[in-house]
Amino acid sequence: MDLLAIFLLTFIVMFFWRRRKDAERAQHLIKQKCKTLELQLLEVNFKQEKPQKMAGHWRWCRYYQFEFSSTGDSRYQGQLIMAGSQYKFELPVYRVGDDLYEG
Repeated sequence: MDLLAIFLLTFIVMFFWRRRKDAERAQHLIKQKCKTLELQLLEVNFKQEKPQKMAGHWRWCRYYQFEFSSTGDSRYQGQLIMAGSQYKFELPVYRVGDDLYEG
């Protein structure tokens, strides 16, 4: 019984540690993307987890929603989808100065 309790506790700790590491990596990737596109990052939130087909295989994906501004007056929502080491961004069309840019 003690061995089962230790195993269960270890599993729970590892689960939460992995989620925290994924959240830190998502934050880093989003900041890097906004910096590359010269966008102002406003907010990052965890959205959901669900299975999704990515790169031809079903994977457990984590979705992060973030808000950014391109002009300082506008607010747009983007999304980062992560599955292990793979990830992809989904960005809406947003205004850059007087032009529109699709990210």
